[in-house]
Amino acid sequence: MDLSDYKPIDELHQYIYRFITLDELKELVSQNKAPHLIIKNPLTGEEKIYCSVSELSTWLFMNHIVHIESTDLSTLKPAQILGIELTAIQPMYHVPIEWFQAMKGIYFLFENNELKYIGESDVVLNRLATHLGEKKKIFNKIYFHPFPYSSKLRKAVEISLIRYFKPEYNVQDTVNFSVTNTQKTLLNKFFNNEDLSEYETFDTLGFLCKNDSPIN
Repeated sequence: MDLSDYKPIDELHQYIYRFITLDELKELVSQNKAPHLIIKNPLTGEEKIYCSVSELSTWLFMNHIVHIESTDLSTLKPAQILGIELTAIQPMYHVPIEWFQAMKGIYFLFENNELKYIGESDVVLNRLATHLGEKKKIFNKIYFHPFPYSSKLRKAVEISLIRYFKPEYNVQDTVNFSVTNTQKTLLNKFFNNEDLSEYETFDTLGFLCKNDSPIN
């Protein structure tokens, strides 16, 4: 487990204040309702709570952020929406299309505990459906990071991650290529959940998106 992404819970307020207060997070953690680690000091025995910003963001996104449509479907009778025959099928759930459209970011495919593939997309669920349909990649776990920057920067991070981890199914993107110093700096900021806005206008952003640094 990479612990570099985890910070003491009291240091997270700057990241979560827009969605949830620090006191609310602590209450959820105390009830084991939010993801966290308890790390025990081997010398003093003192226990401290650590949380991962990216893990909390994904947890909030997947479980507690809901798009509300302008039309209140609860005021409509089921038959008006589905027709009499379909209302007999139970359970039947209405899933807002915005949930699927909102899943833009970087995804990671694992087989058990081995990272097999890294990808990015404006519509991640479409890409996942493609992978499942092609059956060319074997995986049984999917992790998703909602990347909040431009698609070009997202591609730069994806390429840097691929070169760094060298997953089996990304082999065409890693053969004869190594991680450049610029990409290492970018990944260091990414792994530590630092602001990446500076890279949106960074002169070498185009370079970051190219496979043009072969190993000598």
